[in-house]
Amino acid sequence: MKRHKVKIKSWNRFLTRNLAVAPEVLGQEHLFPFENSTVSIKIPSIDQVDRGKGYDEVASVGARRAVDNEPLEFNIHKVDVEVSIPIIVSVPSEVLDRPANAYDLFSDEEQNRLNKVAEQHQSIAEKAFEYWIRVTRWVCDDSRIGRDRVEDFRSGWSTYLIDVERNTKVWIQGHVFYVSKYKTLKPEEWQEIQLRLSNGSQPPIYVELKHDAEENMRLGDYRRSLVDMAMACETFLRFAVLQKLPVELNIKLAAYIEEGNISQYISKFFPEIIDEAANKQFKKLKSDLFSMFDRRNKLVHMGKDDGLDEKLCRKFLKVTQELLSITST
Repeated sequence: MKRHKVKIKSWNRFLTRNLAVAPEVLGQEHLFPFENSTVSIKIPSIDQVDRGKGYDEVASVGARRAVDNEPLEFNIHKVDVEVSIPIIVSVPSEVLDRPANAYDLFSDEEQNRLNKVAEQHQSIAEKAFEYWIRVTRWVCDDSRIGRDRVEDFRSGWSTYLIDVERNTKVWIQGHVFYVSKYKTLKPEEWQEIQLRLSNGSQPPIYVELKHDAEENMRLGDYRRSLVDMAMACETFLRFAVLQKLPVELNIKLAAYIEEGNISQYISKFFPEIIDEAANKQFKKLKSDLFSMFDRRNKLVHMGKDDGLDEKLCRKFLKVTQELLSITST
């Protein structure tokens, strides 16, 4: 049987929850190196939008313009991920003219080898996709991209007030509906994602911790949200100061600064590395930062979460966002 040497690439399709893109992003592709391979992640094209019954639902129209009903954004449900590894595989020539998995043309040993190649590709594809999602969240600063939708225990029914003696409804609580709006990924953000993927840039840990805090707040886990926010702020403060230390600084002194209490970073170290305008902004945050860390410590060390609710978490989230926006000199 004649054999043919082929260069193999793999294809996968992965779910992209809570991702909306501008019309210009449809059909676009991110190409980047990953683990000694080349990865391509493709957004569905316009002809794949709302294809109807019998087709895989990969994209649908989101918001439309009121004036002419033209789409303003598209919801992306799935993306195609291709992995190319510089591996040459010898296959029977006949297999190229047959449907996939022509078992009669491959020996058991060859089938096992191809399955191992597929497993290698799958592992890289999954890790590359997870990296792409993290970078996309980072650039868009939207913690919901790629996250599962989780419903709470509420059924949708209002609270009823009932006369005990007559068992008669006397009042039905009014409903307030909140519509969750996702950030639309625009062409300039798409290009920024490509740049960071090409450079192999990783999202800063404090950004990912902030996103975790937002996600836990959305799920109603305010204790975990508080811990994540405090960790995001502490990591940001420490990183900002430590990266400014002179290379020639005494090792013991550098270690002392690195191990310093977070209150020292707030009161002494961080104000020294930012300019006057940034210090004015930072001074407004100090009191709330001390309060956040105090509550975090009481929660973690003593199990106290007195008064911790969504309102307080949102206040601390605003403080976290403002802190992370400060640029050191």
